[in-house]
Amino acid sequence: MLTRIGRRLGLSDPVLTSMRRHEHAARVLDASQLPDFRADCRWIAMKTGVELDDVNRALHLLIHERRLEMSSPSSWTIIQP
Repeated sequence: MLTRIGRRLGLSDPVLTSMRRHEHAARVLDASQLPDFRADCRWIAMKTGVELDDVNRALHLLIHERRLEMSSPSSWTIIQP
């Protein structure tokens, strides 16, 4: 849907890709705040409806932007701006 609306608005493919990545990152952050959260990419994909590869890209983006810190394989911390 984002792609369809973005194209109608005349947004370029790189802009749409960036928007999708940020949307996926937001979903990953939302999932990380669930009470039953598990630091598992497959679990996050299942809970968010985001493809597993896109979950991994979102995690990379969040770490790169210093919005998420993985202090251990099972302990993730959201870094507030």
